[in-house]
Amino acid sequence: AAILLFGCSAQNEEVVEIAENDAQHDTFDIPVSQMEANGMQIAQVRDTLLSANVPVNGIFVTSSDGIREFSTPIEARVSEVFVLPGSEVKRGQPLMRLESKELIDLEQQLVEDEAELTYWKEEVQRQKILVEANAGASKVYSEAKSKLNAIEARVAGAKEKLSMIGVSAGQISAANISGFFNVYASFDGFVSDLNVHNGQVVAAMSSLCFVRSAQNLTIEANVFAADREKISTGQQVTFTLNNEDTVFTGQVITASSSADQLTSGYKLIIAPTNVDAAFFEGRTVKVFIETEAQHVLAIPASALAGSPEAPFVFELLANENGSMAFKKKYVTVLFKNEDAAGIALTDLSESAYILISGIHLMTFE
Repeated sequence: AAILLFGCSAQNEEVVEIAENDAQHDTFDIPVSQMEANGMQIAQVRDTLLSANVPVNGIFVTSSDGIREFSTPIEARVSEVFVLPGSEVKRGQPLMRLESKELIDLEQQLVEDEAELTYWKEEVQRQKILVEANAGASKVYSEAKSKLNAIEARVAGAKEKLSMIGVSAGQISAANISGFFNVYASFDGFVSDLNVHNGQVVAAMSSLCFVRSAQNLTIEANVFAADREKISTGQQVTFTLNNEDTVFTGQVITASSSADQLTSGYKLIIAPTNVDAAFFEGRTVKVFIETEAQHVLAIPASALAGSPEAPFVFELLANENGSMAFKKKYVTVLFKNEDAAGIALTDLSESAYILISGIHLMTFE
């Protein structure tokens, strides 16, 4: 077995083969002259208090009760639209104003029926008195009650239909029949889709727009097993929308304890601290989860060798007689990015020196 060092000198790429008996002990010597020629460098590890962010990709999702489609129960013409796609709306805020001849007819009929209702209530009471005094026919009394019941049913039906349209029957009189009605937001949120425009005639039950709730929009993300133990509910996060620089904040509200069988990831649900018009279902985000600060030994990322499953470094054992002695040392990587890495405090002493640069590859064969 032998260790192969591939130097990265600008002039040459030198291969240094170490004796077999040294490789068996995971140790080897490199002449200082060879290190200098190949740009190999050493550095001391340092104890660092690290609050590392776990980066994950996420996507906005909305629960089924977090988005509502608004439609008109009757044929109408769009008189004026008050919102645009992405507009923030509050509960009770008008989204648009519509005009309908069917509403005019309905209001007119209600006014007439309520006037007739008043008459027949009085007539039923009069016939009842006559019957009780044996001065009237019970048949006439029964017919009056049937007529009253029919009118009451018509009035109740008209009021229910007006309620579906969003018109208060109590405000309708012969003097204010208009045929106009507003469509109102039923909760705080954002307009996600707008399907009509001013002047458009829409059929009954046509879709006018969609409003998504500001409270039911969350971020769904997945983390791998190595990061799951660092995350718990209540942890703070920051996130950015893809291709944008604005930083938003949020909080982990659910962290799954079991891995997904297909992705092997652990699902997280994150609630944004505030809502924004730029948030919508299906939009992807980059999330950074703030983990608890911990002490690590900070090293350059270039010092790590081996595979992600079995990383190691080369620790300096001695520097004497014009040669440096190194030992292969497996380490536990707690975090890593392009520039730096953090390994467990127990892997090396704080005074240790390691090989940090000047090599392309080191392997044992």
